[in-house]
Amino acid sequence: MRQKGRKKIFCDLIPTGNIEQDRILIPRIIDITLKDHRENVAEMKRLKDYYYNITNILAKSKVQQPNINNKIGIDYASIVVTTINAYCFANPLTFSSRTDKIEDKIKAFNDALDDDSYSQKSLEMYLNSAITGLGYRYIIPATQEQIQNGIYFETICDLDPENTYCVYSNDLKKEKICAITFQNRKLYDDKLRQRGEPTAYTVFTKYHKWEFYKSGGQWINIPQSIYDGEENLLEFDAFPLTYKKIPIIENVRKTDRTGDFELAIDLIDAINALASSRIDDVQQKVDYLLCLRDIDIWSDGALERVQEAIKLGILGFKSVEGAIVQPEISVLDTKLNQSEIQTLQNFLCEKLEEVLNIPNRETRSSGGDTGSAVESRNGFRSLENIAGLVTSSALKAENESLEVILAICNNIESCPFKGLKPKDVQIKDNRNRVENMTTSTNAYSTMRAAGMNDTDALIVSRLVPDAQSVAKKNRIEQEENAKLAQRTQNINSDSANNNDSDSGNTDE
Repeated sequence: MRQKGRKKIFCDLIPTGNIEQDRILIPRIIDITLKDHRENVAEMKRLKDYYYNITNILAKSKVQQPNINNKIGIDYASIVVTTINAYCFANPLTFSSRTDKIEDKIKAFNDALDDDSYSQKSLEMYLNSAITGLGYRYIIPATQEQIQNGIYFETICDLDPENTYCVYSNDLKKEKICAITFQNRKLYDDKLRQRGEPTAYTVFTKYHKWEFYKSGGQWINIPQSIYDGEENLLEFDAFPLTYKKIPIIENVRKTDRTGDFELAIDLIDAINALASSRIDDVQQKVDYLLCLRDIDIWSDGALERVQEAIKLGILGFKSVEGAIVQPEISVLDTKLNQSEIQTLQNFLCEKLEEVLNIPNRETRSSGGDTGSAVESRNGFRSLENIAGLVTSSALKAENESLEVILAICNNIESCPFKGLKPKDVQIKDNRNRVENMTTSTNAYSTMRAAGMNDTDALIVSRLVPDAQSVAKKNRIEQEENAKLAQRTQNINSDSANNNDSDSGNTDE
């Protein structure tokens, strides 16, 4: 089966922020882009069905003995998604300051992320992107009541990729021009009587939030209401976004926009088919087949009597009149070639792990290779390679989220990290690296002893994920230790001079 990643959706029409123009333009954008999104949705549904173990093995059929037709679905899709997500995101991404002057604001920002359960919610987005290739996060400005309680924004990460997509400009910049999410919504008249349940489309540009639905082939703009700080109800055709950012973030799992297991579906099917056929063979051997020679069971009712006799464990028969060979009943006994089947299964599993870049579960006796050799043999290096692609895409989405959050919060006077800029914040991945720590430490010590500078030694030894930051901290700590040592030496020197002076006075 030929696999392909999700389409990146482009459009030549670009919202301008002019309400009268965008009221006509945005429904046209929906009409143009919805076709591409539906193609993506068809692939997403197939991948979701596959992930939740509604695999192609369910269509398995047998011509011979169709009553024995086992369907074993080994959930490799879940295994690979769990492995990569746990390796990349079990330790949350960290937000740190690039300069020492803003550490208080960075701490306040991290406290706000913790209050929102930002890291835990993000796992929902990463799960969606691992399965379908795309995941989404929605960043909502806080209400006045939330701001009074010290909450400045809220994130939602369980947006269904089937109902959400982003649109990009069809030019060299490929800038995101809007985000669209939709769901069925009940509409009521002034007397609260339901007057329909159309699909309502919410569209975010960097200028406004729009809502539309279609009725009789015509797009209808849904007014939006909000209370101001003095309990006055305000209505907008398009709700203005003062922070000038699109608040829906698209997380692309990999650059080819595929899910984690998508490119290995054929291999997974082959392994499941092999496992199912293997169980079939065992069941056929246990149930056995009767071979009847010179015994007529095809006369009326004879076959049913034989089947009933087999169930009772007793079978009586009479020889066919005039038969030359004595009647005989035997059991077909074909031994399974387990070694050849196991070799084939091992081969398929090895290829699956190579394609998916996940470590194998093979156990070997101790005393062979150790440390980084074990990790290279078991595929941890390949896992690190694919994790680099996944986390780089995640960091792109996190940087975009950071821009939106700070743009929202910079409009809030009471926000403790007001004035913080995206360039002031450094986002680091903290994935669970599996390299042998002893090997990396020894390599680092050897290179430093040979005269290599601290930053290069950290990079080459792969001792830490952020070599530049650690080298900077090491340098600052060394300078502080040197100053402390100098102060201690000066104090000791002064103390010695005072003691010598006191001793001279005593002698006199």
